[in-house]
Amino acid sequence: MILKFHSDFFEDISSLLNADNYNVIIKVGENEDTKEFYAHTNILRAHSQHFKYIISNDIIQKYNILTINKPNITPTVFEIILKYFYTGKFNIENQSGENNFDLLIACDDLFLEELVKYVQYYLIDKQESWIQQNFVLILNIIFNLPNFKKLQDYCISFICRNPLILFNSSDFLLLDKYILFHLLKKIHLYDKELIIWNSLIKWGIKKTPELENKNNLTKEDYGYLKNTLSIFIPLIKFTNITSDDFYDNVRPYEAIIPIGIYDDIMEYYLVKQPLLKINMNIKYQPSFPKSHHLIRIQNFKTRNQNQINEITEIEE
Repeated sequence: MILKFHSDFFEDISSLLNADNYNVIIKVGENEDTKEFYAHTNILRAHSQHFKYIISNDIIQKYNILTINKPNITPTVFEIILKYFYTGKFNIENQSGENNFDLLIACDDLFLEELVKYVQYYLIDKQESWIQQNFVLILNIIFNLPNFKKLQDYCISFICRNPLILFNSSDFLLLDKYILFHLLKKIHLYDKELIIWNSLIKWGIKKTPELENKNNLTKEDYGYLKNTLSIFIPLIKFTNITSDDFYDNVRPYEAIIPIGIYDDIMEYYLVKQPLLKINMNIKYQPSFPKSHHLIRIQNFKTRNQNQINEITEIEE
């Protein structure tokens, strides 16, 4: 009986989905991929804390039609969400991994916590190959955000099991600095430490604006590179690099290695019984800046205060 009531309820509500008595116009997407959707304030507010906050009672009572802009959500994604609001149906089986990831981000933006959990599980269970091909993109967006912990943990676990995939990825140079730091603390390649070093140098040069399009580095350039890579040097297990490889690949970058660490490395290679002081006690923990894709304001009102600006037009 409960299931029948639930079904009848949504059947009645779903009839409003294409009705012409709407009081909200939602413009989604950007550039050529845009679309307008028509909805009802009561439905939006009932399902989403985001809409509940930006569509206040005062606005509802004062105006007839609201226009809300959501350029960060694609039409395909918002259509799925709106259909869920009106019918209770949430079918993402025919969507690509990219669309479902966009859907995940949109659900978080609209405070749809249950859907956030569901989409994460679906991606991991049904679209694992897409995740494994796009882990850099995924981590750059969701890293350190608590609502996406399940997906983040999966990506990190996958990389730690297959570390060479990270360094061989065409997207490696796009990886965020503090995500790379977190990964390097966990990755163990043992006899392939040179791969980490060479990859790190390429990444550092790419991430240092002053070195763009430079083939030969000056003393000043090495200073810029040192600043970029300073948090990573203590993580490199130089003792796993052969003396020949060290001479050819590490020594040319002596200027970016702190003197104390470099002296320890030379002692390791030159002294018969060196004191193994390298990488034994890494205590450095960088602070994580809130860059544009890592910001997640935990206070609900603070976060949504800026979202009031989504309401751009009010028709009386």
